[in-house]
Amino acid sequence: PLEATRIRLVSEPGFANGLVPGFTKIARQEGLAAFYSGFGPILFKQYVLPPFPLCPWLMDFRVPYTMTKFVFYEKVSEFAYSNFFDKAKTSDAMQTTINLGSGLIAGFAAAIVSQPADTMLSKINKTKGLPGESNTSRLIKIGRELGLRGSFSGIGARLFMVGAMSAGQFAIYGEYPALLGAFMFAN
Repeated sequence: PLEATRIRLVSEPGFANGLVPGFTKIARQEGLAAFYSGFGPILFKQYVLPPFPLCPWLMDFRVPYTMTKFVFYEKVSEFAYSNFFDKAKTSDAMQTTINLGSGLIAGFAAAIVSQPADTMLSKINKTKGLPGESNTSRLIKIGRELGLRGSFSGIGARLFMVGAMSAGQFAIYGEYPALLGAFMFAN
């Protein structure tokens, strides 16, 4: 319900003055079911089939958004250390740089994998369904209207946002064991 209200407030700036008035307006005008119209896309976003040319080691698995990030992070950093750097001899600054770069690429992968579901989530929460129209039929209609190309609209901004956020998260993730004096993934 809060996500549906937030999306409506962002997509329609004059819709309401804040979260509580927006929530109330949706409930009054569209009913409580309107809050759950995006539930399917949220599940799809969290549990999607990745495009296999981008990640052949995940070809036949359904992988959540977060797992996509972790798998790509691990594979990219593993590639960097096995082909370019000796982890034992790499400086702390270079390890942080590798974490940032691996996190950036992982964020890009997660953004690409989840973009169609995120676009559908935004679209379904932006518009009111016709009387008697099910969420499934609305999603099918939105999917047909968008097409493959349209489902990736806004990907540039999303790549920037998710890539930067993931790079920061994985820089922290990579530094955390050192801060605790622990060794992760010791060889």
